[in-house]
Amino acid sequence: MNPGPFIPPSTKQKISAPDAPGGRHEQAKQIIISLIGNGLSADAVFAQVRGMYDATMPDTEIIKLIQWATRQNFTPSKPRFTGQRIVINPAPAQPIDRNLAIDKFLAGDNTNKIDLFHVSPWTPLKDWRADSIMFLAGMFHAGELVNVITDFTVETKPDGTVKSYVAYHPVRRA
Repeated sequence: MNPGPFIPPSTKQKISAPDAPGGRHEQAKQIIISLIGNGLSADAVFAQVRGMYDATMPDTEIIKLIQWATRQNFTPSKPRFTGQRIVINPAPAQPIDRNLAIDKFLAGDNTNKIDLFHVSPWTPLKDWRADSIMFLAGMFHAGELVNVITDFTVETKPDGTVKSYVAYHPVRRA
């Protein structure tokens, strides 16, 4: 599985603590440079930054910053080596109870689920209908192709097997 683009800890910190008016343009610029430079798509960056600030920061300001950063051809950040080894367990993942896992992780700590929500590097958007954009931005690099199936039919064959067929609707490009 692709871990996604590397986002520097300083950028994650800025994302988790949006500045007030007066400082947010510069903060948004720094975040946008980092996210674009590390391979996130312009749409994903817009969704992230738009969700951080209220409507007093116009969309046009965010879009112009993203367009500028895209033209600069920034290079990706490189993760710093921490001296820790990463061990990959090839065993398949077993389903877990998320709430139980969170409670176990937080055992003996005063942190709660809400605290974790607020320090997440991905801030939820005000419009829940754009959540899929955030999901796709976190799961895929810019330039990767994603096939979304929205229509299919199911057929049961005479031998009892079930087969799904994707409804093909060609996409016309301008």
